[in-house]
Amino acid sequence: MSDPGRHSRWRIQTSALLLSLLLGLFWLDADAQSLYRGYVIDAESGESLPAASIRIEGTSAGTITNSEGYFSLPVNRVPATAIFRYVGYQSEKISLTRNGPFEIRVALRRAIVPLGEVVVTGENPAREIMRRVIARKQEMRESLSTYKANAYNRFTVQNDTGIVSIIESFTEAYWRKGDGLREVNLSQRQTRNLLFEELLPAATFVANLYDDNIDIGGFNLRGVTHPEALNHYRFFVSDYVYLDDQLVYEIQVEPATSRKVGFRGYIRVLAEEFVLLEVNLTPGKAIYFPPPFEDVRTVMYQQYSDFGNGQWLPSDLHTTTEIKIAFGPLVDIPRITVDQLSRLSDYQINTTVPDSLFAAERNDIVVEGARQSADSLDAWTVPLTDAEFSAYNDIDSTLSMEKAFAPGGLLGRMAGVNISADDQDQESAQQGLGADTRFIPNVAFNRVEGFRIGLDAKMKIGTKTQFRPVVGGTYQSARKAWSYKVGGGFVTGGRTYVELDVLYERGIRSTYRSDVNPVAITSLLSLFGHPDYYDYYLRKGVVVNPHVTLTRSRVTIGATLDVSTFGSVRRNTSYDLVGRGKVQRSNPAVGAGDFRSVGANIVINEPETSLPVTGARSLSMNVEYSSPDFLGSDVDFLKFGGTADWRFSTFQRRRLVSQTLDVKLVGAVHQGETPLQKMSIVDVSNGPFTPFGSLRSAGDIPFQGDEVVAVFWEHNFRSALFEVLGAWSLARNGISLTIFGGHARTDISQSAMSELSFDPPTTMGWYHEAGLSVGGLLGIFRLDVAHEIGGNNFGIGVSAARLF
Repeated sequence: MSDPGRHSRWRIQTSALLLSLLLGLFWLDADAQSLYRGYVIDAESGESLPAASIRIEGTSAGTITNSEGYFSLPVNRVPATAIFRYVGYQSEKISLTRNGPFEIRVALRRAIVPLGEVVVTGENPAREIMRRVIARKQEMRESLSTYKANAYNRFTVQNDTGIVSIIESFTEAYWRKGDGLREVNLSQRQTRNLLFEELLPAATFVANLYDDNIDIGGFNLRGVTHPEALNHYRFFVSDYVYLDDQLVYEIQVEPATSRKVGFRGYIRVLAEEFVLLEVNLTPGKAIYFPPPFEDVRTVMYQQYSDFGNGQWLPSDLHTTTEIKIAFGPLVDIPRITVDQLSRLSDYQINTTVPDSLFAAERNDIVVEGARQSADSLDAWTVPLTDAEFSAYNDIDSTLSMEKAFAPGGLLGRMAGVNISADDQDQESAQQGLGADTRFIPNVAFNRVEGFRIGLDAKMKIGTKTQFRPVVGGTYQSARKAWSYKVGGGFVTGGRTYVELDVLYERGIRSTYRSDVNPVAITSLLSLFGHPDYYDYYLRKGVVVNPHVTLTRSRVTIGATLDVSTFGSVRRNTSYDLVGRGKVQRSNPAVGAGDFRSVGANIVINEPETSLPVTGARSLSMNVEYSSPDFLGSDVDFLKFGGTADWRFSTFQRRRLVSQTLDVKLVGAVHQGETPLQKMSIVDVSNGPFTPFGSLRSAGDIPFQGDEVVAVFWEHNFRSALFEVLGAWSLARNGISLTIFGGHARTDISQSAMSELSFDPPTTMGWYHEAGLSVGGLLGIFRLDVAHEIGGNNFGIGVSAARLF
């Protein structure tokens, strides 16, 4: 017995087929779009011709072939004529009609170079050619006011084993002189392991190598047609080729010196027009990246066409970048290869562009919903290669970028395990506690507490408005006592958010705070018998801290109320792991009493890390007041303080990491009888650890006072000296030279001294030092050597290198 459903499906399929045939038969409308596909090869060798240019005669519509020579060409009106062009070959014209052919094979023959027709005079004709190219470009740019174009862009990312992701976007691009570029996203798609929800641009990603300045990976390179290119590049005519019957100069390009930031490679100039026809460039020798980048290679290929009104603009861009990141045997990330293929077509020159698109103050993609489906990209793409086509079918959501580029090496594998564990902890927290809960170890060692071992639990409950309870406890092995804290905070807001924190704490605190010597390092050094960097006192009480943060301007304004009691603690241990038997200094006494204070502070651009591996531009100011007339405090003082960190770019500014001058200012002034636990300090080196912001030739214990001023500076010459000497292996390994200095003064008033049980160390007038650093040791460290000017102090140590 037959299946009626099967017959129904057959009838539907047959009807659909007949409808398709009928549509094909009636494809007679001259305005209907036809899609032609094919490939372009060398007529003699049969090899494919990648990036061959295809244009519809009399229009600006066209496309290019992919790396395997294949193309896809949508045509709005037929009959039409397609022109296939490749530099060094005779162009070929193919008629496109309603009846096809829709699959086209084009074989281009090499252009025959006429003998004896090329006559070039002068010592270096390339300079005169480039002078005329630069002048012609200026004429074109002056007469260009607007344009509209269709833009297609594809990024293909690979690791050592193959393709891991693809993303494509197709947009309408609008450019207006003085306003830059805007784009309307028409369609986009990506492999299933990418979760891009936002609309992406296409033309924005297309660098125009015809420009005066080109940004690549953080470097700002002068273009080969920059007005001053003749001063910064060397040009040599290396060959003559033909495009049909037109002479094309092939000119080799390289920076004038190996230390200049620029391109090397070749360009091709159309002799009759003195315009760029194509470029094949790679960044020069001076463009290298500091560790952990072991190797970065980029090759850029671009072609140009006359799109009307004498305007030669980019028709494509093909860029391949390979990146290798590693920290020796410790961390090894698979090689990252990013292949970019872009096409620009259908230019309309000096046309009217919508004013509404340029309402924004800066260049942006215009966020409009994609008006076409992702499948519609097939008509507009440069065809996928076989490997890319397979990747779309084979890659699923399980191949995350984290998995594709999971680090190897000892520390890399450990990091992978930790990431997985963190994910599991996060999942457990969400399932078990219904909140985001973090457990933070509290581990340290010092001469008062001994080993401090504990745990803090921090929770986040809510979304836009959050409650953040905190609870923690630690055990002090030498005191055989517990410290604990309990409190919480409320946070609400978005771009501007308000936070209120309340915390009760009972435990041991240091009498001063260091911005550059973290407790983790001071604890480790103390365990090996080095003098303890801090002094300590016992405190219990409540701190209330409301503050407002403006996220866009990165400004935080806050206030503080401190209601507490304080007292002395003594040294309880001089233990060290190596058993040297050195006795740690006594802990100074702090008179017992009640403390009440109010304060205010403002922080601008707070640094994201306390380790100075990069420069900062931040400012903080604070004031604190305490008086017996205010809530019965036993302390009477007023303190003003502030810190400023600022970085100035000095030389080689076109590089990703220029030469820099870093300056740090520290200052504080007190009035009244300042207690020991409120003294200000100037940091010094902590044993072999000599961070920026400390006096590196002084050590062990910071200078203290109720009047403090300090200036620290260093100029990082990067690898400039090694480049001058031709020691490029040292330069590429990130070895750098830095000169530095420090100048500080601390004083203690007689009234404050009368309240102290000991004489804190001061600078005894001005303290000056200068020194030299060699950076890039083991990738992330530097060696600092410092000497006191006019004194006998000498220091040598290590610190974090200024990598960026």
